[in-house]
Amino acid sequence: MSVRDRQQDAAVLWQSGRQDGALLSLLVAVAATSRKRYPRSLESSDRKAFTKFLHDEMLVLTGGAVENFNIHVSQASPKHYPDGFMPMEDVFYEFIRCALAHEGKLPDHVRFFEKEGVGWSLDVDEQAVRLTTSFIELLSNVVVYAPENLSEFPENIEKPDDVIGWELFGKRRDAHKEYLAKRRARVVEFNSTDS
Repeated sequence: MSVRDRQQDAAVLWQSGRQDGALLSLLVAVAATSRKRYPRSLESSDRKAFTKFLHDEMLVLTGGAVENFNIHVSQASPKHYPDGFMPMEDVFYEFIRCALAHEGKLPDHVRFFEKEGVGWSLDVDEQAVRLTTSFIELLSNVVVYAPENLSEFPENIEKPDDVIGWELFGKRRDAHKEYLAKRRARVVEFNSTDS
């Protein structure tokens, strides 16, 4: 079993209409990738490794739209989020990843929806967190293009940064040269520690 297996399982589950299963499989791949980037020697908490990794990759997760994303969540812990605003990566960990992993299903207030002409959208109100169905593809990109997973996705090894930028961000790629430079540094760093 590998990260690539989890990503491919997610694609099969999604095509079969099994959205929760696809999301769970991808979140397992995200968790495994987060531990490659933040091993226990650097970060002892699984939650922190997961949320730090998603924060690092928020541009990929939002298709290049947003780097820091805080949303108001009525169920947010007043102790940790006194204003009710949570970073998006914390929402994914607490309300999506934990619910799927520990309860076996998405909470009733987390739903997928179709939205024509939009690459990615998130709607939040007092009743629900709604994600566009294209979110699964973007979450998959987080896993597929992570430098830590290049050995599992060798088709990405020789791709130039501008091609990676186009595949991740499309027409927005020029606005994300800093992200691509950081990604390149991670590729070099990971390859030097991996050999």
